[in-house]
Amino acid sequence: TLSAAIDTVLIERYDTGAYSTNQKKPPSRSQDPAVQTKDEKPSTTSMEFEAQKNPNINTKLSMNYSPYVLGMSPELNSPVTGDLIRSHLNILSPFCDTIRVFSANDELIKLYPIAKREYRLRIIGCAWLDSYMDEADIYYELDALIRLANNGYLDMALVGSEAIYRGDLTADKLCEYIKYVKSGITDAKIPVGTSDT
Repeated sequence: TLSAAIDTVLIERYDTGAYSTNQKKPPSRSQDPAVQTKDEKPSTTSMEFEAQKNPNINTKLSMNYSPYVLGMSPELNSPVTGDLIRSHLNILSPFCDTIRVFSANDELIKLYPIAKREYRLRIIGCAWLDSYMDEADIYYELDALIRLANNGYLDMALVGSEAIYRGDLTADKLCEYIKYVKSGITDAKIPVGTSDT
């Protein structure tokens, strides 16, 4: 459940700006409000998850983010609602000021304006490239990334994610795509690169 997943990791912040994570056991079934009997009280230690903001700390985390949950999938083009995105960002935003998104198209296009305008998050957008895509699909994704950057939604543009590592693209082909995106983005201050191992 969402509550179990959220309660699993705690992020502690210190006055120095450092942070540490602490793994917790997920709440038991009896602590989950969805399965509680009416006489049971929720455990405040496992069910209340509240970000403790320290005004002296400027450092926040950057997190990979995908809105797909509970059997949803980008391969199925599962519908992603604004309410779902907001429910996730309400949880993440106290801990992070930057999110990385793994595609620039389809249902994921909805999250860029919400994350940027409503939550004022920095966004690392990515054009997803893999061996199942033909050239038309690849340029459709690259052009979407360029549009997001030119419309002010991106703070960084990534072309591909582990595409060389997976063997989906050669380094030369990936460089060609990076140059294409870089030439299409009008703001030269937006870094363009890739993410690979």
